[in-house]
Amino acid sequence: TVDRRTTSRPRSRMRVLAAVATVLWARSGLALVAPQRPVAREATRVAATYTVTVDLPSGEMASFPCADDEFILDAAEEAGLELPSSCRSGACTSCQGRVLSGSVSMDDQSTLEDEHIAVGYVCTCIAYPESDVRFVSHQMDNFENGVMKFDDAPAAAEPPAAAPAAPPAPAAPKAVPVVTPVVATTPPPAMPSSNGVRLDDAKVTIAKKTLAVLRECVAGDAQLETKCDELAMLLEGGTKPEYVPYRSEDTGYTIWLNKNDPTNSYYEYH
Repeated sequence: TVDRRTTSRPRSRMRVLAAVATVLWARSGLALVAPQRPVAREATRVAATYTVTVDLPSGEMASFPCADDEFILDAAEEAGLELPSSCRSGACTSCQGRVLSGSVSMDDQSTLEDEHIAVGYVCTCIAYPESDVRFVSHQMDNFENGVMKFDDAPAAAEPPAAAPAAPPAPAAPKAVPVVTPVVATTPPPAMPSSNGVRLDDAKVTIAKKTLAVLRECVAGDAQLETKCDELAMLLEGGTKPEYVPYRSEDTGYTIWLNKNDPTNSYYEYH
């Protein structure tokens, strides 16, 4: 068996030694200090400072400095301005302002919706400046009344006017042969025939064939079709005694018509 008295002696001796050491430290005047954990050094950051300008209801303007880690309302009060406030947590509408220029950031707030922020409303009690800022104070009444449009709000840029549409290009005119009458001073002399057929008859036949080609070329043009009808009438028999040439610049042909005697008309190629 194990003697419990002998096994407990080492523990009793340790307790005695601890008590003696405590008495000695107390008599020496030295305090027993437990070792402490090292404190992590906090990273330092230099805050940026911006200029905040406020438009007051009196029509006056006041400017004051505000760091980017300081609430605009607090900085205004430090500068000696008395602006309306109440909850200082973004839960009421007392400190409402409206940003005219610059940008701000806000901590958690329960007052403004996205549409309010879009038109500039800001809770100055929890707003930090992110640049130089200009805002209008005392906007609680406008906010409570649902005002969303302001005369001092910058007008949205109008889109540039669309350039007028170019007029459609005119359709290309239908190509038609140009028939230019040429005044003849004297008719050419009749040529004799060696095969028994009069040259006058041959000319009329050629003129009619040429006229038929011209009709196809000018189909659809009322004025030129009328001219072709006139030529056909002259070929069939007319009453005017003089020769009248009809020249086609496109084909290079000239029809010499004797309006008195169409059988004496002839066809000429250039």
